[in-house]
Amino acid sequence: MKRYLPTLISGLVLLAGLLLYIHCFQVATYEVALVKTFGKVTRVVNDSPELEPDAREDGLHLKWAWPIQEVDKLDLRKRTLEDRFDQTTTKDNKQLIVEAYLVWRIAKPERFYKATVNGDEKLAADRLQGILRTHKSTAFKAHDFDDLINTDPESLKFSAIEQEIRTKVQADAMAQYGIEVIEVGVKRLGLPEKTTESVFELMKNTQARLAERYRGEGESIAKGIQARAETDRDRILAYANRKAKEIRAEGDAAAARYYEVFSKDPAFAMFLRELDFLKETLKDTTTFILDFDQRPYSLFRTGPSLPPVAADGPKP
Repeated sequence: MKRYLPTLISGLVLLAGLLLYIHCFQVATYEVALVKTFGKVTRVVNDSPELEPDAREDGLHLKWAWPIQEVDKLDLRKRTLEDRFDQTTTKDNKQLIVEAYLVWRIAKPERFYKATVNGDEKLAADRLQGILRTHKSTAFKAHDFDDLINTDPESLKFSAIEQEIRTKVQADAMAQYGIEVIEVGVKRLGLPEKTTESVFELMKNTQARLAERYRGEGESIAKGIQARAETDRDRILAYANRKAKEIRAEGDAAAARYYEVFSKDPAFAMFLRELDFLKETLKDTTTFILDFDQRPYSLFRTGPSLPPVAADGPKP
């Protein structure tokens, strides 16, 4: 008996391990487990990716052996779906080639499991691609080409178009398949060759019209500046001429008074002018070599040529 005891123990351990394998299942932190009893889902372990850590049921769980119960598992991690290039048109009938993408994960495991035939993720990806393509085409058809490609950044509506697609895809994916669409975006935007030529021609014509408009505005502003400058010039010249005439009239009047006084005694007037000249030329400390024969420096030798004093005038 002792000879068969190790074999018996090994058999019991193997049997216990087999029973444990049949009646237990493991749930990872990123998984949801759907326990089916006779083919119908009766229990869900980790039924949402948004559960708090203390509410999760990761680890080992018990179940009845097959065929009474069986377990299917779904991956709750995020996935990326990239759509292939798809041709569509804009509201103004311009051809576009658009490649989009989305990020998704399972949010409602039971709904997803039933809608995708026992959780077939490839089928789910195909259905999501169809939803994305439908709403992508609808969104671009509702906008003109200038909303997508424009030299004016404020006229672009690319972000608004992405938001439109995201909102509609999120609603349909959740309602139909229990899928949460986290992000939707346009990866690449292309143009067919024919459309590219027409777009370049349209952009060239648009830039030409803008240049012509700006040129016209510039010429109008330049004419306005020139007109104001000419008006200011004429006003300044008129004021200057009027002021010059006034000054000239005052000068003529003053000169007339001086001439009237000096005409009574020309020699005395000349003497005063010569004195003024000497004061102006000799006011600084300067060495001069003078010719006393030349007026007014001859005054230093001869003195002024004054007219004789009347007999009844003052005596020296």
